[in-house]
Amino acid sequence: MEEGDPLAYVTEAEVAPLARLQAALASELPGWPEAYPADLTHDVHLCRFLRGHGGDEAKALEKLRHA
Repeated sequence: MEEGDPLAYVTEAEVAPLARLQAALASELPGWPEAYPADLTHDVHLCRFLRGHGGDEAKALEKLRHA
């Protein structure tokens, strides 16, 4: 996928931060991601939190914990 592609759901630059968010959630939430609805665990959903907090993984993770 190309950077700046308006149709790209997750950019190349977001792949590693999303993997770290997924790993953090898996360490904190029993059964993550299998025990949760797919629409909550999908990278696109997590990406919204990451983008909404300017790429700040710590802020995104904090908000995801309470979502």
